[in-house]
Amino acid sequence: EEWAVGGLLGAGVGLAIASPLVLLAGPLPGFLPSSMAGESLWAYALHALTLSVALACAVCGAWFAGQQDDEEHVRGTRFYKNPQQAVAALQSLETPRMSDAQAAGAKPGIRIGGLEWSRSRETAHALVLGMPDAGKTAGALRPMVDQALARRDRVILHDPKSDFVSTHFDPVTTVLLGPWDARSVIWDAGRDFDDDALIDEFAAATCGSADAGQNAYFHNGAAAILAGLIKTFAAGGGWTWEQLAEALRVEPLARIRLAATGDERVQDVMPSVFCAPPGKPPQLGTGERGIVSTLGTAIRELKKMAAVAAARPDAQRFGLRAWLKGEAHQEIRLVILNNNALYKSSARALFGGMLAVLASSINADRDEQSADDEGVWVIVDEGKQLGPGGLEQVQEIAEMGRSKGVRVVLALQDASQLEAAVGRDKASPFTSMQSTRIYLRASPESADRIAQTIGAREVRRTQNTASGGALQGKTQNLPEPVPVLMSSDLTGLKTSKGRLGVDIQMLVAIEDVIGLLVQNSGPRPLRTHEPFERCPVWRGVAKAAAPEPQLAAAIPEPGDRAPQPDPDIDSPFIDEPASTPAPDESPFGEQDHEPDPAEDFDWTKE
Repeated sequence: EEWAVGGLLGAGVGLAIASPLVLLAGPLPGFLPSSMAGESLWAYALHALTLSVALACAVCGAWFAGQQDDEEHVRGTRFYKNPQQAVAALQSLETPRMSDAQAAGAKPGIRIGGLEWSRSRETAHALVLGMPDAGKTAGALRPMVDQALARRDRVILHDPKSDFVSTHFDPVTTVLLGPWDARSVIWDAGRDFDDDALIDEFAAATCGSADAGQNAYFHNGAAAILAGLIKTFAAGGGWTWEQLAEALRVEPLARIRLAATGDERVQDVMPSVFCAPPGKPPQLGTGERGIVSTLGTAIRELKKMAAVAAARPDAQRFGLRAWLKGEAHQEIRLVILNNNALYKSSARALFGGMLAVLASSINADRDEQSADDEGVWVIVDEGKQLGPGGLEQVQEIAEMGRSKGVRVVLALQDASQLEAAVGRDKASPFTSMQSTRIYLRASPESADRIAQTIGAREVRRTQNTASGGALQGKTQNLPEPVPVLMSSDLTGLKTSKGRLGVDIQMLVAIEDVIGLLVQNSGPRPLRTHEPFERCPVWRGVAKAAAPEPQLAAAIPEPGDRAPQPDPDIDSPFIDEPASTPAPDESPFGEQDHEPDPAEDFDWTKE
């Protein structure tokens, strides 16, 4: 009945508006054929115009009344399915946050799907979720990279699929940091590490301390030894990969003693090495042997890095910290962490160390600055490939970089990947600190989780109350919760052919507004370089890597005690090999031959 009431009200308003015309035309004499001959044509025209105005207002009133929503929003997140309405609602949140320079167009913000972000929103970071082929790269990441570079921001990009290497690599303005690619630069780590805290961070990342779990004792001990080695050379005014490789080639006990000269904590980690009587070899406990073994595994990547540096003396040396501080390499605008599935463990170790340097440098070296100043973007595509250690460094960069002009964008296929990588407790901060979230097409399971996470909003529904065929009016019920999103809102997002490229549908969530936006990818970018050019030196070192020297067990002299396990470590191993049991002898010793209760029970009976 809304349209009927609206039509009557509109007709009344129309007659009221047209009433001056009636006064001008005078009364219409009767509408009878006999009296029409005496009426002037202009009077009939004015009366016809009056009726037309009333009819037009009636139609408008009926249409307007029919558009009224039966639901009244009370509180919670609102979802706009119309792209034009969505852009308007989201832009109303962004415009008040813009600086005067951005509002005047002098400092443009990133524009996605017709929505211009405020620069202060950019520094609050973003999360991009979408299944493969949903358009994460073409619809979100590539527009961000292109616009950031166009306005002279600097970008650090994790590119595990080589999408950007093939389209954005430029030897003049871009560097690759993965040494398995022949076009990569050599990381000048010796220049970056001028502080003991940075060395400790790098050693912990290289030895996988964040990934260790229950084996953290061994990984932390290995990190202490590696840090001691680096500090030994850093004390002399810097170090090179070749110097570190030379130290890593020596016998393990000599390596440990050398590390202790750089960091006294090594003596606490490996006490047996420094407490052995003169002339006698150290008797390492089980825990100490585990530390030595862990270190041997961790330093393989550093040995390969050193071999590449030695084989490519003319390659550019690139210091991440010096670049970030603006002390060198100012022509470089794009730094690509060119991950590769063939070298996953190597990438996690090296990139984890690099991100640790970035996190520490942002925290210690970078001053607070306005969002309008030159920004630094850390864009992580397929974040799971970084591993737990790298992801934790990304989180630290996001936490410390917001007030320092750093923008972090994390892209994943599913938020559950974070839980699988770092655990549920650590995954929660990752997904809660991003101010902007971009959802692309999701799997049904992921869509259900996202819809449940966003939750419900409260609405008040308007219902008709009719009895006996007569309209009695309307009533409003109490507020009731309704889901903000349905799973189909996420699984139904589409990519379709557009005028210039592909139109990619996405849901953008900012504060308490979610809107359906459409981003056109534009023409497909030209592939100007090969995605991957294998570095023969890295490949050769990986194949020919010699096994880490093993510690020989000391032979006890007469009167000496056999090596004993470390009392602080519960280990299933023993120092003496077990004898081989005879064919008729149980390897577990004498056994009790009483029947097991399960064997003495007849399972065929009730």
